[in-house]
Amino acid sequence: MLGTPQFARIRIGIGKNYDPKTADQYVLKKIPPSEKAILDDGVARAADAAWMTVNDGVEKAMNRFNGSHASS
Repeated sequence: MLGTPQFARIRIGIGKNYDPKTADQYVLKKIPPSEKAILDDGVARAADAAWMTVNDGVEKAMNRFNGSHASS
């Protein structure tokens, strides 16, 4: 919609325990109580990533939150 890739995105992954053909159904289903803590952690990390992106810049936030070297 913006017509440009020149903007930062913060995404939350959905894991690997789903059939890619039904990903929409997977993300829209009711969250089991056993997974609520995982979701809460993901939302908190996304909020931290957004805060760091605004305050310290995209590169620093990407280094902190992306990939295998991402820290909690």
